[in-house]
Amino acid sequence: MARSIRNLALLIVGIAILGQAGSAWAHKGEARPPDAATAVRQALAFLDAVPPNFGEAAEKAKWALEAKDQAGVDRGATERGIEALRAKDKSRARDLLRQALAPPVGTPMAQAPKDIAGRPVDHRGEAEAHHRQGAPLDALTLRFEGSGREYAILAVAVAVVIAGSLVLRRV
Repeated sequence: MARSIRNLALLIVGIAILGQAGSAWAHKGEARPPDAATAVRQALAFLDAVPPNFGEAAEKAKWALEAKDQAGVDRGATERGIEALRAKDKSRARDLLRQALAPPVGTPMAQAPKDIAGRPVDHRGEAEAHHRQGAPLDALTLRFEGSGREYAILAVAVAVVIAGSLVLRRV
């Protein structure tokens, strides 16, 4: 009897674990970013990884060239950045991809962000206040902002762990 309960608990935990793996496999066919600027930023992130992932960075940069929204991205610099990525020249590729995101020389800068009243927003005071306070409260802030489905999966996983521990405790 005790052996069958233990096997049942193992089966339930195994199914729960495999069910979680299915959601990870669902992200394998990753969606392309909606705009070229996001794709170039993703390429830069892969390039800054340790060790740098030149293949993924080149793929993201190619996605930038294929994106419908090309606003804010220099195609020529992106193409040269892809060539540098193929040559595995990290510093040149990073410089070119950053240049692809920068506005061309001689063009007016984008307007500063404004608040509801139309006044320019100045974030310098916020940064100074943050540095004065230190960052001990940052560790306490909730960083997971999942959807309702993700919270439900998390709750089910916790319930399965609790149920499994109760079953094993009785055995």
